[in-house]
Amino acid sequence: MENEKVLYKQVCETIVKNLPIGFTVIDEEGIVINFNDSAEGITGYKKEDIIGQSHLEIFHGTSDKNACPLLSHLFDLYKPIDAIESKIKNKNGDEIILLITAAPIFDSKGTFMGGVELFRDITKIKKLERERQYLFSALVHDMKNPITASLGFLSRILAGKADEQKQKDYLELVVGELITVEQLITNFLDFAKIEAKEMRLIPTPFDLNAAVEQQVKNMEIIAKEKNIQLIAERPDREMPKIVVDGAMIQRVIINLLDNAIKFTKAGGSVTVRLMDQKKDLLVEVIDTAVKIPRDQFPYIFEPFYRGMREQKGSGLGLFIAKKIIEAHGGKIWIKNANGKGNIFGFSLPK
Repeated sequence: MENEKVLYKQVCETIVKNLPIGFTVIDEEGIVINFNDSAEGITGYKKEDIIGQSHLEIFHGTSDKNACPLLSHLFDLYKPIDAIESKIKNKNGDEIILLITAAPIFDSKGTFMGGVELFRDITKIKKLERERQYLFSALVHDMKNPITASLGFLSRILAGKADEQKQKDYLELVVGELITVEQLITNFLDFAKIEAKEMRLIPTPFDLNAAVEQQVKNMEIIAKEKNIQLIAERPDREMPKIVVDGAMIQRVIINLLDNAIKFTKAGGSVTVRLMDQKKDLLVEVIDTAVKIPRDQFPYIFEPFYRGMREQKGSGLGLFIAKKIIEAHGGKIWIKNANGKGNIFGFSLPK
């Protein structure tokens, strides 16, 4: 019988130690009496730091029982709690969100002895949910503006209120607005593929020089609307073709050009430069926009990052560009231009 008790205790300890989720036991005074390895990883606290300490004071910075609705529920109502979200502070002082299941503990006589909690960190999941919600709202909002503008221009044409030249001007504006909508939708779909790890490369021989010239031509309408000069600096010799997913590299060129035009003020310029290096081909997009502070460089290719710049759009273009270039074994970067503006560049191996 004694051996069975020892074995049972060892089995319980092994299960608790190897649980892939946090496990903690609190006595009737709210003092932590057990804390497994996963709980250490989630909270940043070592077992020896936490055992014997008040759950409330460690994780909520107070002795007020009402600061933790879970403890209040367990201690006052003696009822279990299933999959409830709660916020605590980890050892670094950062607020994290936990998904917690808890239950009261009673002895054989029915006396309340404390509670047990099982929890996992869902901070990243909640952040992703917020980002997706924001993305959807931003997409709808940013699609509405160009569609509304296009309808307005087309209505004027249909109403016969524009002469031939005006009609041409309006149609050019409509084309520019529809290009914006197309890019928003494409970025959204590309982001969804990247998130689902469904981005698949289809490599074929690709003329990078021809692609740059074509996209510069396509973007001329948008640049013209903003009175921005769009310049393509052609290489002084024929460029070799490279084996890449042409459609994806086109997306990178479009996103970098769109980004440069978006932030360059009227009267400025955007220059695209293509260079043939020993081991790779290099593309640079140089704008005359306000310089981006260097301390923002590490974050500029993160999804939804805007920094100090006001921006319309999904906030995904540079993130998608980075993922595509890295998937091809290339590099992408940002640096400040000499004088005014910024340089976004990428390289692809030959």
